[in-house]
Amino acid sequence: MSALQEKLQASDAGSKIIYRVADVGDYDAVDAAVASAVEELGRIDILINNVGTYSALHGTVERGC
Repeated sequence: MSALQEKLQASDAGSKIIYRVADVGDYDAVDAAVASAVEELGRIDILINNVGTYSALHGTVERGC
């Protein structure tokens, strides 16, 4: 992920791009990830939530909102 982060930041010198990883099934982990991002950036202008799940019985599950 850091290679993509570096490429995106290089394309727009005024942007700061960071990422956090959290288990979306663990609300405290999600809150901690967002709090960490806000602490580093001061605010969040855009937040992209990319979630994937996998079940040994059913394979990858994709669900639209």
